Amino acid sequence: MLARWEVVDELVHELGALRATVREAEGRDVGDASVVVELRASLERAADDIHLVIGGNDGMVSRARRSIALAQEVGTRARTALRRARALHDESASLRNEAAARQVEAKRRIRGLHELQEAKPPSAPPRGDTKKRMP
Repeated sequence: MLARWEVVDELVHELGALRATVREAEGRDVGDASVVVELRASLERAADDIHLVIGGNDGMVSRARRSIALAQEVGTRARTALRRARALHDESASLRNEAAARQVEAKRRIRGLHELQEAKPPSAPPRGDTKKRMP
């Protein structure tokens, strides 16, 4: 059997790991704000249960573990949402860079066409004109 302090240490450590996820999720746009609210609420419940364990209620250990397990599931969903948000951000940055490169290339080609038009010699009369001009 684990000593009470070992149980509390384990629970608090797991809670602390989830807190890092909360901070990251709250600091970024995860696309689904409800998962952040749910994660915060599940951490609050787990913290309340840990407080009861510290207070001497042995029956609350399993409840605290269940609360933390539920909070970890929500944390997994939050991390998934963060990964998706990062991937979308990276993809949009890549698309913006590609669009900017295409714009530069299009401008270069347009400049080249303008230069060709300016450098083109005046056009000669059509070849089929055989009429002699009378003085």
